[in-house]
Amino acid sequence: MVDPQDIERMKFGTTRIKEGYDQDEVDNYLDRVADTIRQLNTANANLAEENSRLKRRLAPHESAPTMQLPLPMESEPERASKLLALAQRTADEVVAEAKRQGDAIRHDATQEADTRRRQAEAEAFAAERDLESIRSMRQEARTQLEAILKEVHAKLGDDDGTS
Repeated sequence: MVDPQDIERMKFGTTRIKEGYDQDEVDNYLDRVADTIRQLNTANANLAEENSRLKRRLAPHESAPTMQLPLPMESEPERASKLLALAQRTADEVVAEAKRQGDAIRHDATQEADTRRRQAEAEAFAAERDLESIRSMRQEARTQLEAILKEVHAKLGDDDGTS
Protein backbone atom coordinates (compact mmCIF):
# COMPACT_ATOMS: atom_id res chain seq x y z
CA MET A 1 0.00 0.00 0.00
CA VAL A 2 1.25 3.50 -0.80
CA ASP A 3 1.15 6.07 1.97
CA PRO A 4 1.59 9.86 1.67
CA GLN A 5 5.26 9.65 2.67
CA ASP A 6 5.94 7.14 -0.13
CA ILE A 7 4.39 9.53 -2.62
CA GLU A 8 6.40 12.48 -1.31
CA ARG A 9 9.66 10.48 -1.47
CA MET A 10 8.99 9.28 -5.04
CA LYS A 11 11.47 10.68 -7.58
CA PHE A 12 11.22 10.08 -11.30
CA GLY A 13 14.35 9.39 -13.30
CA THR A 14 15.18 11.08 -16.56
CA THR A 15 15.49 9.28 -19.87
CA ARG A 16 18.10 9.68 -22.56
CA ILE A 17 15.85 8.40 -25.31
CA LYS A 18 13.56 11.43 -25.28
CA GLU A 19 12.52 14.16 -22.91
CA GLY A 20 10.24 13.09 -20.07
CA TYR A 21 7.73 14.92 -17.88
CA ASP A 22 8.61 18.13 -16.10
CA GLN A 23 9.80 16.87 -12.73
CA ASP A 24 8.50 19.96 -10.89
CA GLU A 25 5.01 19.40 -12.29
CA VAL A 26 5.09 15.70 -11.37
CA ASP A 27 6.40 16.51 -7.87
CA ASN A 28 3.72 19.19 -7.37
CA TYR A 29 1.03 16.77 -8.47
CA LEU A 30 2.34 14.04 -6.17
CA ASP A 31 2.34 16.56 -3.29
CA ARG A 32 -1.33 17.29 -3.98
CA VAL A 33 -2.12 13.55 -4.10
CA ALA A 34 -0.26 13.00 -0.81
CA ASP A 35 -2.19 15.88 0.80
CA THR A 36 -5.48 14.42 -0.41
CA ILE A 37 -4.63 10.96 0.93
CA ARG A 38 -3.46 12.48 4.22
CA GLN A 39 -6.78 14.37 4.55
CA LEU A 40 -8.75 11.22 3.76
CA ASN A 41 -6.73 9.22 6.30
CA THR A 42 -7.33 11.91 8.93
CA ALA A 43 -11.07 12.01 8.18
CA ASN A 44 -11.23 8.21 8.29
CA ALA A 45 -9.34 8.11 11.61
CA ASN A 46 -11.68 10.77 13.06
CA LEU A 47 -14.73 8.75 11.97
CA ALA A 48 -13.27 5.56 13.44
CA GLU A 49 -12.53 7.36 16.72
CA GLU A 50 -16.06 8.80 16.85
CA ASN A 51 -17.48 5.36 16.09
CA SER A 52 -15.44 3.80 18.93
CA ARG A 53 -16.47 6.58 21.31
CA LEU A 54 -20.15 6.06 20.50
CA LYS A 55 -19.83 2.28 20.90
CA ARG A 56 -18.20 2.73 24.33
CA ARG A 57 -21.03 5.03 25.39
CA LEU A 58 -23.63 2.53 24.16
CA ALA A 59 -21.97 -0.62 25.52
CA PRO A 60 -23.68 -0.51 28.95
CA HIS A 61 -27.06 -0.39 27.22
CA GLU A 62 -26.57 -3.22 24.76
CA SER A 63 -28.25 -5.78 27.01
CA ALA A 64 -31.46 -3.73 27.07
CA PRO A 65 -34.32 -5.57 25.34
CA THR A 66 -35.69 -4.25 22.06
CA MET A 67 -39.23 -3.01 22.67
CA GLN A 68 -41.93 -0.75 21.33
CA LEU A 69 -42.22 2.85 22.42
CA PRO A 70 -43.18 3.11 26.09
CA LEU A 71 -46.88 3.18 26.86
CA PRO A 72 -48.20 5.58 29.48
CA MET A 73 -49.50 2.72 31.70
CA GLU A 74 -46.04 1.16 32.18
CA SER A 75 -43.92 1.52 35.27
CA GLU A 76 -40.96 3.92 35.31
CA PRO A 77 -38.35 1.11 35.04
CA GLU A 78 -40.21 -0.42 32.08
CA ARG A 79 -40.42 2.95 30.29
CA ALA A 80 -36.75 3.64 31.05
CA SER A 81 -35.76 0.25 29.64
CA LYS A 82 -37.77 0.83 26.47
CA LEU A 83 -36.35 4.33 26.06
CA LEU A 84 -32.82 2.96 26.44
CA ALA A 85 -33.54 0.32 23.78
CA LEU A 86 -34.90 3.00 21.46
CA ALA A 87 -31.83 5.15 22.12
CA GLN A 88 -29.62 2.15 21.31
CA ARG A 89 -31.38 1.53 17.99
CA THR A 90 -31.17 5.24 17.15
CA ALA A 91 -27.48 5.35 18.04
CA ASP A 92 -26.81 2.23 15.93
CA GLU A 93 -28.58 3.86 12.98
CA VAL A 94 -26.58 7.08 13.44
CA VAL A 95 -23.30 5.13 13.57
CA ALA A 96 -24.27 3.11 10.48
CA GLU A 97 -25.24 6.29 8.61
CA ALA A 98 -21.96 7.99 9.59
CA LYS A 99 -20.07 4.96 8.28
CA ARG A 100 -22.07 5.03 5.02
CA GLN A 101 -21.37 8.75 4.63
CA GLY A 102 -17.67 8.24 5.35
CA ASP A 103 -17.51 5.45 2.78
CA ALA A 104 -19.32 7.64 0.24
CA ILE A 105 -16.94 10.55 0.88
CA ARG A 106 -13.92 8.25 0.52
CA HIS A 107 -15.37 6.78 -2.68
CA ASP A 108 -16.10 10.24 -4.14
CA ALA A 109 -12.61 11.49 -3.23
CA THR A 110 -11.03 8.44 -4.85
CA GLN A 111 -13.07 8.94 -8.01
CA GLU A 112 -12.16 12.66 -8.06
CA ALA A 113 -8.46 11.83 -7.65
CA ASP A 114 -8.68 9.24 -10.46
CA THR A 115 -10.47 11.73 -12.73
CA ARG A 116 -7.89 14.43 -12.05
CA ARG A 117 -5.04 11.97 -12.62
CA ARG A 118 -6.52 10.92 -15.96
CA GLN A 119 -7.00 14.59 -16.92
CA ALA A 120 -3.41 15.39 -15.99
CA GLU A 121 -2.15 12.43 -18.00
CA ALA A 122 -4.23 13.48 -21.00
CA GLU A 123 -2.98 17.06 -20.73
CA ALA A 124 0.62 15.86 -20.42
CA PHE A 125 0.17 13.66 -23.49
CA ALA A 126 -1.32 16.57 -25.47
CA ALA A 127 1.48 18.88 -24.35
CA GLU A 128 4.08 16.32 -25.39
CA ARG A 129 2.37 15.94 -28.78
CA ASP A 130 2.27 19.75 -29.19
CA LEU A 131 5.94 20.02 -28.25
CA GLU A 132 6.87 17.41 -30.85
CA SER A 133 4.82 19.31 -33.45
CA ILE A 134 6.62 22.55 -32.55
CA ARG A 135 9.99 20.84 -32.85
CA SER A 136 9.03 19.49 -36.25
CA MET A 137 7.90 22.96 -37.45
CA ARG A 138 11.13 24.48 -36.12
CA GLN A 139 13.18 21.94 -38.05
CA GLU A 140 11.19 22.62 -41.23
CA ALA A 141 11.68 26.37 -40.79
CA ARG A 142 15.42 25.87 -40.24
CA THR A 143 15.68 23.74 -43.39
CA GLN A 144 13.77 26.34 -45.42
CA LEU A 145 15.92 29.18 -44.07
CA GLU A 146 19.11 27.29 -44.93
CA ALA A 147 17.84 26.73 -48.50
CA ILE A 148 16.95 30.43 -48.84
CA LEU A 149 20.39 31.45 -47.53
CA LYS A 150 22.08 29.17 -50.09
CA GLU A 151 20.01 30.73 -52.87
CA VAL A 152 20.89 34.25 -51.70
CA HIS A 153 24.60 33.40 -51.52
CA ALA A 154 24.45 31.78 -54.95
CA LYS A 155 22.82 34.90 -56.43
CA LEU A 156 25.46 37.06 -54.82
CA GLY A 157 28.15 34.95 -56.40
CA ASP A 158 29.34 33.31 -53.24
CA ASP A 159 29.53 29.64 -54.33
CA ASP A 160 30.37 28.00 -51.00
CA GLY A 161 27.52 29.76 -49.08
CA THR A 162 29.83 31.46 -46.55
CA SER A 163 30.58 35.15 -46.28
